Amino acid sequence: MGNKLERLAIILTLLGMLGSVIGFFLAQRESQKTEMIRFVRELNNEFNNTNDVFRNIRMAIERCERLYGKSGKFDNDQINRYLNFFDTLGFYESKGYLALDLIDQMFGAYIIEAYEYDELRDYIQGVQTNAKQQEGGADFVRLAKKLEAVPGREDEIKLARSGCDKIRKS
Repeated sequence: MGNKLERLAIILTLLGMLGSVIGFFLAQRESQKTEMIRFVRELNNEFNNTNDVFRNIRMAIERCERLYGKSGKFDNDQINRYLNFFDTLGFYESKGYLALDLIDQMFGAYIIEAYEYDELRDYIQGVQTNAKQQEGGADFVRLAKKLEAVPGREDEIKLARSGCDKIRKS
């Protein structure tokens, strides 16, 4: 009888330990989700509220204005910071630090607008070829393509691709 009680005690102890381990991992996963949400909210605040350069570039894109060069409003450092913000989001997403759906919710439309803006595409291509930084903007481009593949985005992409055509032609 003593052997059976000892075995039962060992089994119950092991089950309790297993339950504790499972509980720990579930709590850790929920904590990671909470931290991810907190982090993306901080990024959203930086992008939308605390950085005038980001706001001004977004507005210039929406107005189909020249961004860079002789008639552009922004210097290369400002363009680099804007694109690097999206490139960093792409890096975080590729490493699993940020979920694609969170990035999409907060920044998806801006990323697609920037990716489809001819002047920014040319800028990235220039960084990759002229500056010999072949990986320059690669995480941004990869992220933009992933976002464009989200179902239901067809009209948004079409508008981003053709939205400035009339202005460019005039």
